[in-house]
Order: sequence, then structure tokens, then C-alpha cells
Amino acid sequence: MNFPTTRRDTESAGSAQRKRSIRTRRLFHELLEDRRVLAAGLLDTSFGNAGIVTTALPGAPPSGTGIALDVQADGKIVGVGFAYEGGTAFDTVVARYNLDGTLDASFAGTGIVRTAVPASRGGWASDMLIDDQGRILVAGGGEAMVVQRYLTDGSLDLTFSGDGIGIYGGGSGLYTNDAARGLRGLAIQTDGKIVSVGRWFGSNFGDFAVVRLNADGSLDSSFGTNGYISTDFPGVSDDGAMAVAIDDQGRLVVAGQTRSSFDQTGVVRYLQDGTLDTTFGTNGFAVFPIGNDNRWAEDVVIDSHGRIVVGGPTGLARLNDFGQIDSSFGNNGILLNSGGNFALQPDEKIVVGGSIGDSTIVRRFLGDGTVDPSFQPTPANFTNRADRIHDIALQGSKVVTIGIDINFGFSAAPQNIFGLARYLGDNSDPTLVSSDTISVTENVIDVQTVTATDPDAGQTVSYALTGAGADSSLFSILPTGQLSFLVAPDYETPLDANGDNVYEVEVLADDGNGGTDTQLIQVTVLNQASISGSVFVDTNANGLYEANEAGIDGVIVRLLDSTGNAVLDENNLPLEYTTDDGGFFLFEDLDPGEYQLAEIQPTGVTDGAEILGSLGGSIVANDVMQLNLVREDASDYYFAEFGNQVASGDAASIGFWQNKHGQALIESGGIPLAGWLTSNFGNVFGNTFSDGLGGDNGAEVARFYFEELFKQKSKHSAGPAKVDAQFMATALATYFTSSNLAGTGATAYGFNATDTGLGTRVVNVGLSGAAFGVADHTDLTVLQLLQATNFMTDQPEAITGAAKIYDLDGNGDISEEEANLRTRANLVYSLINEWGGI
Repeated sequence: MNFPTTRRDTESAGSAQRKRSIRTRRLFHELLEDRRVLAAGLLDTSFGNAGIVTTALPGAPPSGTGIALDVQADGKIVGVGFAYEGGTAFDTVVARYNLDGTLDASFAGTGIVRTAVPASRGGWASDMLIDDQGRILVAGGGEAMVVQRYLTDGSLDLTFSGDGIGIYGGGSGLYTNDAARGLRGLAIQTDGKIVSVGRWFGSNFGDFAVVRLNADGSLDSSFGTNGYISTDFPGVSDDGAMAVAIDDQGRLVVAGQTRSSFDQTGVVRYLQDGTLDTTFGTNGFAVFPIGNDNRWAEDVVIDSHGRIVVGGPTGLARLNDFGQIDSSFGNNGILLNSGGNFALQPDEKIVVGGSIGDSTIVRRFLGDGTVDPSFQPTPANFTNRADRIHDIALQGSKVVTIGIDINFGFSAAPQNIFGLARYLGDNSDPTLVSSDTISVTENVIDVQTVTATDPDAGQTVSYALTGAGADSSLFSILPTGQLSFLVAPDYETPLDANGDNVYEVEVLADDGNGGTDTQLIQVTVLNQASISGSVFVDTNANGLYEANEAGIDGVIVRLLDSTGNAVLDENNLPLEYTTDDGGFFLFEDLDPGEYQLAEIQPTGVTDGAEILGSLGGSIVANDVMQLNLVREDASDYYFAEFGNQVASGDAASIGFWQNKHGQALIESGGIPLAGWLTSNFGNVFGNTFSDGLGGDNGAEVARFYFEELFKQKSKHSAGPAKVDAQFMATALATYFTSSNLAGTGATAYGFNATDTGLGTRVVNVGLSGAAFGVADHTDLTVLQLLQATNFMTDQPEAITGAAKIYDLDGNGDISEEEANLRTRANLVYSLINEWGGI
């Protein structure tokens, strides 16, 4: 259950951040060390009832016991055993448990499977393993050799021996059902073949029996004699194999019992084809006692050095690779009174199951066979009778045992047939397995859910920030691991310490029992790119957007995908932008991909060229450009338009605006007209239409034009007497001929109403260039003319109302120079109002 992770040093040499990191980490570890750490060997109270689980079969009250167990990759525990039905009837029982010891209802619906095997004592289970596909193999049988295979859902695997149950021993000679006395040990080769060992019983009493099966349950004819091997120990009368292990060379090490006048442990080793390895022990056999009573071996494990550890009821022994007693272990290779079933930890400490009085107990020994003083043996009792551990397994660093007292009587209620206990091991640190390099797009708060593996079953890992990362203060994390920015990052305004959009945050995983891990995570913020550009009047028709050319507001530009379909926003509406601020459009926060820009051709101008911008692309149709957007902003995509000449219906004489029709039209402009004049020509009109007096609406604008401009006499205005009125008349026509601004109400008075109106009409300034800040004979749009006049008018600081146009110094008086500019401007505005006059 341990997974590797890449761990990085969070400190940069010589930096102040390194010192802060060290201090912060030290504080964290001081706080963690203050907590109570649970001792290895104690019952794990997070499992079952104070560390113990007992399971009874529903229905009729059989008796039986749990015999073997294994742990799945996800930490769930699978236990097998048998239920005694009377006579020679035994059923195999398989149960699966969750990490907390409850039965797993996803396994056969109840967590328990019970299988009747059609052979005498055929359901007597002796050993089990879980293969690399999660399938459960069970070996056993009393008077037949039986192997069963179950799928992960608890059903028999019908691809194995046809019905999930293989019964072996049939044939001629020694290999018959009558000679078979069941299988006791089980192993799986790296190629998926299955090896099981047990006992033949013939005229020469018992012999070691070895069977090898193909993955489908058929006998492997390449092994021994049609898949079978029988081995008789020389000089002894009765033998029986009880356990098997496979070394890294694929050799089979088989341990069990030999008997002459007393029981001893017998170990043999076979080559991959089943022939006896005569380099092992004495001519292939190793025979020795473990203690004075019940001296046989029930379990065998090969350690990382190739040494062979065997265990039985009276103790353990260790052999070297040649089958000789390893005198560096225990007392001359033997460790007495240590129990029988055992498991080897990755650090080669040995966990051994035994008993004390009526209770089971687990002890732990160091690799040399001495007692591990850090392990505190704790008795466990399942039945208040003489219980026994039948198998032991590691669940991460924790130790799980299975067993119970065997009682072949019956009672009025179901009896417990499985007894499991779980003990704490050495607490292992969790391991953070989340990626330490994450990329997120800007404007997104969530980063990732941090995860860690913990080999200690039943522990809950929680998460926190250590504060050691340079940018940890910009993050938060929930105890369940959800890492987030406190404020969504902005690519254009990075807040990380280095200002490069790479944020560093260190997270801590804590298992609550003193085990921790830290990981420095780098979060790279990616740009959500934008596409921008403009719609403009190409006054000189050269296909370039030049500084003196005017943008067109109010034009719709749509964003499409590569196939021409609308890109939708978060409200499932098509994304489009109406140009503003001088013809500008902008689409922001876009994912990488192919996009199209489509202009809705405005009326009032003639269609011009499409101009590709910073990322290039292609022109796929009239008014449609396509580009490939990556993480880089795309800019300068332009739609050019040609401005038309001023024509009749585009403007009106200054007299029109003072008569009842013109005054009525001005009044219809309402508040929007007053606001438009103020925002576009603030130097000229000041706060006249925004001071809260007079209505700040079309009616006030109409009165102002009539009273302040049209009626003014020459003595009140140096230069042409009516230039201010000409300017305002042109501005009013610009507003009312633009349907985007004023709708089409002006058509009732004879005006042309188009999307862009008079403002995009192109006029040559002739010899009046100085009045508009350009060279003589320059082409400008009408709106540019108006804006240039506003720019060259200085609003007097002491005057809050309107100013005379071209009052350059804002003193309220018109000098000779200013009067000259007014005269030049009047020539242009008069012509516009004359040409366009209705």
C-alpha cells in the first residue's frame, strides 16, 4: 500500500525564506511530537470491538474455524475457513472485511460466501492467497486435493476448472483420490501458475505431495508427472508437506513434517521443472527438530537475503540458501516457544502468532531472533475457550490474525467460527502522492485535492499547510486535502514571491499517530488568453489602422468556434462584443483553441478589409477571421470600413435645430443625449447638462441651443458669430443619425439613420487643418472633427458652464489667434451642414 512520491527540498540556500521555513517546520514538529503515539503490539481499537472481530454464519449453527487470511491491495481483509456440518461434510467459508472490521456487503451481498465441495471433507480449507487480479484462491480438502477460485465479487470463477472448483488426485498409480490427503500450502508463480502442497497417503504412509496448475486450473503437464510430484524422505516412515514458498529464481521451497520415532521438520527444494534440487541440504533434504514436541513446520517464508524461515507450533528456524541451519539466528538457528504461524515485515522483523492460556497473542522478534522490546504483546480472546491463531498477515504496518477454537459440537445458536484480531505495528509515515507540479488557469480558486497513502490501516490522514512555502499565505487547505487559493489568481497581476506566476506552497500530511510527510507544491498559473481588436474607418483606404483614423463604436463582433458556431458564455448565450471606447472589442478568459471573429457589418459605412493581428491566422470569409489561440493574448485584429461622403439627409442647417421640428427632435433625445454631449465634448459644454439644474435632458439641450447659441450676436462671439451653433448642429446630427445611439426617430424629419450615422462620414479639411490639429487636406471623420474641436477648447476653471469653442487658454475671451481657428472650423462645419442639409 506504499506508493512512491517525489519529494523536494523546500529551502533555497542563503535566502531569508529558508530560515523562515526551518523555523516553521521546527514548530510544526514540536507540536506533533507532543501528541501520544500508540505503541506497537496493542490491539487496534479502530478495528471491530476493541481490536477483535468475530463472525458467525447465519442460519444453522455449525462449528468450524478461520484458517487463513490475506490482505487485498485496497487493505480489505479476506479470511477463509470451514464450517463443519457433521460426518464428512465440510463447507468452505470465505469472508471479506472492510478496514474497520465490518463485513463488506459488496462481497456476495453479505460479506460471506459458503461453498459445498463435492468431495469427502472437500470443503476443509487450509490456505488462501489473493492473485494479482484480486481473485481469491483457496486450497484444502480432507480426502481429496481441492483448489477453488473466487472472483472479487465473491462468486466462483467459472473460468477456473469449469466451475470454480478443481478436485485433483485422479489417475492411476499413486496419484489417486484415495491416496490424496488434501492440500495445505499455496503459492502463485510470477507466470500465474499455481503451486499447492499437501500429502499423499499410500502403502508407505505419507509423502510430500506437490501439484502445479495452469492459471485456468488444469494440471501443468510440464511439471513432474502430469503436474504431480511425490517425495519420500529417506529413512523416515511418514511425511507431509504443509507450506510452500517460491524464491527469486522460481525454485519451490516446501516445508512440513517428517516422522519416524518422533516428529521433525522437513524441508526440500525443487527446481522449476519439479526435479529435486540436490544442492539443497543433504542430497536435496533438510531434516531437523524445532524443540521437543510438535516439531514440524507449518509455515515457510524466504527473506530478502534468500534465507529460509520456517515455523511450527514450537518455534522458528532459519536456514541459509544451501539448506543449512543459520547459526546467526536465535539459539544456533532455532527460536523456541515462539509460536507457529508468522509473517515477515519489510524490515525483516518477524511477527509470530501464538497463545497464552486461553488467549491468542502476537510477539515480534528482531531479524537475529531476539525479542523486539518495542513491541508490547497483548492477549486476545474470541470464545472464552482455548483459542489459537491459524494465520497471520500484515496490513501495512499492522498485524492481522485469524483463528478460533475448533468445536465440533452443536448449540442452539450460531457459533463464532472466525475470530480476527488486529494489532498496531510500528506507525509508518504517510506518503504524499499528489503531483508536486500543478498548472491551473487564472481566475480559478481550486488547485487540487492533496492525497497521501498510509500503510497503517484504519488511520485517517489529515492535511495542513506548514507555512514553509514562499507563497503559503496565499493558500488554504481543508483537513480533507482540498487545496485552494484564498483569492483567485490573476495572470496579469501575479502575487507570488518571484512575480513569475509560479506559486510555492508546502503541505503536511498527518496520520494522527506521529507519522507525517511534507511536500512542496509548485502551482503554475496559466494565462486565460484574450482576443482584442478594433473596427475603424480606413480614411486613406490603405488597409492599415493608423493613429489618425477613427474607431467605430456600436459595432457587434461575435466570437465563433472553428466551425463557425457561436461560443457560449456561462449563461449559455452567444459571446459577442459591441465596440466601444473608439471601436475597441475584447474577449477575455478564453481557453486555448481555434476561434473565429465575425463582424456584423454596420450600415452607414462601406465594408473594408479584415486585418490579421498578433497571432496571425486566416480570413475565412468576408468579415470573418480565424486564429489559433494559445496561452498568449491575441491583439490587433481589425475590421476596416470606408467612410462615405456627406450626403443630403446626414445633417441639417443651424436654423433647423432652432425651429419647432428641430427643438422637438432634440427634446426627444432625453437624458441619453445630454449624457452623450457631456462625455464626448466636456471641454465645450462643461457641466451644463450634468449639474442637476434645468433637467439635464433633451429639453435643456434644446433650450441651450436656442437661447445660448442660435440667438447669440456677433458682438458676443469673436470670429464667425454662428460657429458655436455650427459645431453643436453637427454634433446633434451625429447623434440623431446614428441608430445605435438614437434609434430611427430622426427619419421622420428627413434624416438618414444608419448604424454609424454622420460620425463616420469622411470630410477633407482643406486649408482648415490647423483648426483640427492636422495637416491641410487631411481626411477626417466627422466625429474626429468634433473631438478635435473639443480637445482644442480649454474649459475655464472658474466657469462651470459652456465655453466658446477654440478658447485655447480658457480665459473666456477670444484672441485673434483663437478667432482664426474658429473661422477655419466654421468653413468645415458650415459645409457639412450645408451638404447634409435636409
